Amino acid sequence: MSRQAETRLVADLAEQFIDQGFTAGASPERLLQALITAYVAVAETHACCTAAAAGTAQRCADRLTQAAAHQPAASNLH
Repeated sequence: MSRQAETRLVADLAEQFIDQGFTAGASPERLLQALITAYVAVAETHACCTAAAAGTAQRCADRLTQAAAHQPAASNLH
């Protein structure tokens, strides 16, 4: 199987999982975990993208850490 086919398969499986999660009423936390896991899986199938994806994920993690420390969750959502 080609890398492009692997990526498409991983992306399709992630989409199905996330759609089922929404339908089944999965928590936002579980759906976010699914999105991040799919992101990692796709990045790992392309060695040329893995380092860049890691950098992006780290920047996002830093941003979320800052937001968690300084901003309460939207009270209308939780």
